[in-house]
Amino acid sequence: MNPDPSSSAKPAPTLSSRKKLVFSLFMMIGLALVAEAVLRLADPAIFRFALAARRTHAYQEWSRTDLRPNCKERLRLEREDGTVIYDFTLAADELGLRSAAPEGRPQAALHGKTRTAVHCVGDSFTMGWGVEVGQSYPSQLQQRLGEGYLVLNEGVDGIGLIAARERYRAAALEYPPAQVLYLFVANDVAEDAQALKQRERWGVRHAWERFYSGARRHSALLNLPFVLKWNVALKARMNRPLEEDRAEFGKMPEIADWMALANAAAPAEHATARALLELRDACRATQAELHVVFVHEDQESHAMARLCLDEGIPIVTELIPYEQHIPWDWHLNPEGNQRLADAIAERVFGVPPR
Repeated sequence: MNPDPSSSAKPAPTLSSRKKLVFSLFMMIGLALVAEAVLRLADPAIFRFALAARRTHAYQEWSRTDLRPNCKERLRLEREDGTVIYDFTLAADELGLRSAAPEGRPQAALHGKTRTAVHCVGDSFTMGWGVEVGQSYPSQLQQRLGEGYLVLNEGVDGIGLIAARERYRAAALEYPPAQVLYLFVANDVAEDAQALKQRERWGVRHAWERFYSGARRHSALLNLPFVLKWNVALKARMNRPLEEDRAEFGKMPEIADWMALANAAAPAEHATARALLELRDACRATQAELHVVFVHEDQESHAMARLCLDEGIPIVTELIPYEQHIPWDWHLNPEGNQRLADAIAERVFGVPPR
């Protein structure tokens, strides 16, 4: 009886699980490198914008975003019809401040005299998102007050008061404040809620986030989530008709009507409100005066204003019309920043009107 030939055939060679894993890993790395090369060669504007923004920011344990010291990038983005949405330089000095000092450290004294330090605390509206540094409200306030004052721009896009307070504490050690200006924006409430959760992260998570933040400063591919968000949600908003954008913005009320709504509102009770009271106490401890600035018409602003009124914290309300905002974005344009700086200079510092 002849033996079955199939019984003596050698089995087909197979890869071990470890080799399969290594092979898959190399395949993924290869595909990622190809995708990165394609994106670099195509050089789409939205990826350039994302990379420039990442290079100016860094992750902190107390904030998911912060300005990197000694950075400088040009941020430019256009609509589909070629009109410009953003075209400005974002730079920070040695302290990570977008201040009047273009490089190095702010000068605490001039001509042998100590300058009066004014700390501007807040998010992108304080920083001056979308405009050049000299057009931000802190820079224009510096011009109105003169060189006897040192106005520090501590604003960062995407932070709330909890993170802003950390930046203020660091700057106040070197530049003891005489005046602190906090520009409240409704987004601060959500940002502060996120900041509280972030503080609960373990050290390993913080290490990963710092690594990932650094990697995104060098990789177009890692900025794909932002690009997808842009195409799915933001792009349509930025390309809608101007009339539609203006209609959604609505009309600004008179200051008296705004104040009536603030007096009728329930005082704010959230992390931002608690952070404000802590900032108030810190200012009192150093004999600095705190003012809270409002520029928007919304329920969160009314609630925060009511808290300020109840707690004896002075406020400055300067409602900015649509024409003095960046279209489709709603940050203040140069004219809106100037209007705010003028209002603060006149009402807080007693500078005569122009």
